[in-house]
Amino acid sequence: MRIVWKTTERANGGLATESRECETPVAMTSRTFGRYRILGKLGEGGMASVFMAEDAQLRRAVALKVMHSPMAADAEWARRFHQEATTVARLSHHRIVQVLDSGTQDGQEFLVMEFLDRGSFGRILQANGGRLDPRTVACVALQAAEGLAAAHEAGVVHRDVKPDNILLNRQGTAKVADFGISRIQNDISHTQAGQAMGSPQYMAPEQIEGGELGGWTDVFALGGLIHGSIAGSLPFQAETVHAMLMKIVTADPPDLRTLEPSCPRVLADLVRTMLRKRGRDRPTMEDVARSLRSWLASHEILDAAEYLRTTLHFPQTTPLGGSTTAVTPRLRRRPGWRGWMDRLRKAARTLVGEE
Repeated sequence: MRIVWKTTERANGGLATESRECETPVAMTSRTFGRYRILGKLGEGGMASVFMAEDAQLRRAVALKVMHSPMAADAEWARRFHQEATTVARLSHHRIVQVLDSGTQDGQEFLVMEFLDRGSFGRILQANGGRLDPRTVACVALQAAEGLAAAHEAGVVHRDVKPDNILLNRQGTAKVADFGISRIQNDISHTQAGQAMGSPQYMAPEQIEGGELGGWTDVFALGGLIHGSIAGSLPFQAETVHAMLMKIVTADPPDLRTLEPSCPRVLADLVRTMLRKRGRDRPTMEDVARSLRSWLASHEILDAAEYLRTTLHFPQTTPLGGSTTAVTPRLRRRPGWRGWMDRLRKAARTLVGEE
């Protein structure tokens, strides 16, 4: 059986869609895959399909990532697939999606990861028209920065930071996922010509030009993510991918406050420094996390996950084609002081029997 699968990279306005044919994984035609019971498909990308599954032994929900058959036949792609497991194994951190199992089943390469029940930040953004308020974005970015800072401390550069690679759970916890094209800094610090990897919209200039990669490469991508999530458009946009890449290398990003006046100056200035052309001129990921943490604390937000849990409605994560209707996320509006006074007056009248 053959199916057509598509890989789409959208930059809040869209890039190209690539279609290829590949073999449907044989094991996926049944409802089990080794010890895992398949509940449905969560998504599909250029390298693998991801399924929601149940671990039959441990009785817990997991995300099962199965490599496409044509990719598995290529030694380099197979190496990258397994690299995700070995890389994450050395990055045990509460802000990084953990790999629980890996191996080969019926000739198919697979990874088993922890399941985060509210899906990707990209999905949440899409449900909100591509933008969210600065505090919400900062809470997600802070948690991602903490995970990436831990990776950088271990010498690992993610190289593909984007909204779809940040996953959240119902407690508001955000974690960085998909280290499949990450790179160990001490092994290879330069991208070979013609071997640039990542999502074009979030690539740093050094990725495009084949320059030296480092933690600063992920800082640039996270800066673009923050900018796009607040403004509703990425900092570098063009009609074609080539023109967009040229802008990333040569053009200055627009002032975030020009596009979104509600964005605080301190946050806009942080994003501007994250998008500097020279990697070593950017702040470290730890500096980014410290700045975001300080700004949120100035707004009395001391726990980013708790803030998201109590203010953000997440869309329900279900397998593709599932019957559960997705709930559009929306921010709960907390009553101002007048609202609280009205509630207190009403409660007082109730106590004295006036209502």
